[in-house]
Amino acid sequence: MRAPFPPEPGVKRYLLKFKSLVDPSKVSAVVSPHIVKLENGLVGACTEDGILVQSDDEHRERVSNGHFRLNHYYTKSREELEQKLSRGSAAGIPLSKKRMIADKRTAFLEMDPIEDKIIQRFLPELRHRMAL
Repeated sequence: MRAPFPPEPGVKRYLLKFKSLVDPSKVSAVVSPHIVKLENGLVGACTEDGILVQSDDEHRERVSNGHFRLNHYYTKSREELEQKLSRGSAAGIPLSKKRMIADKRTAFLEMDPIEDKIIQRFLPELRHRMAL
């Protein structure tokens, strides 16, 4: 299950997170798991077409999964989410704020879930290779 993409109007863009695949030879620093500083001094991430997506909300709608897709799930279960929250934040975010963000993200994800089975297109080839 996944949230609608692009998100419904009015949904805070910060509730959407994405991971970036980057050419390490072009990166001078990692700002966060979501943003890198490139060797040319620009900060952000690039789309599959090489267009810079900066960290502001206006540019996040350019994020795409047209050529490459990695399904990265926010949580496996409510129990796993509670364990994750109880570990605290590596970034020093207070637990109350982290819980508030998690609650908003969970509500967004559960608002209008979409069953997405597109990843299953790889099953026949995977099964074939595993049988070898």
